[in-house]
Amino acid sequence: GFIVGATNPKMTVFLVAALPQFVDRSGGQPPLQMLLLGLVVPVIALVSDSLWALAAGTAPSWLSASPRRAELLSASGGLALVSLGVGVALSGRKD
Repeated sequence: GFIVGATNPKMTVFLVAALPQFVDRSGGQPPLQMLLLGLVVPVIALVSDSLWALAAGTAPSWLSASPRRAELLSASGGLALVSLGVGVALSGRKD
């Protein structure tokens, strides 16, 4: 996830467009300010991706510890799909 985010050209364009407005030229060292502001995004992405990876790694063992949990997960997934289907059917869209 980090490599994809770091090499994404949209992120580069966003940072180049958004960061300069937050740099205080009177505060001195604008390149250092840009560097620090630019590091905020990848640090947040790294923390977020790490937390998702930990959650994904522990979820299977947590779910398999109890057959009831797996049943509830399956039932809630099925209920969500049926609910979405009913919602689409009742939405009244002609396309």
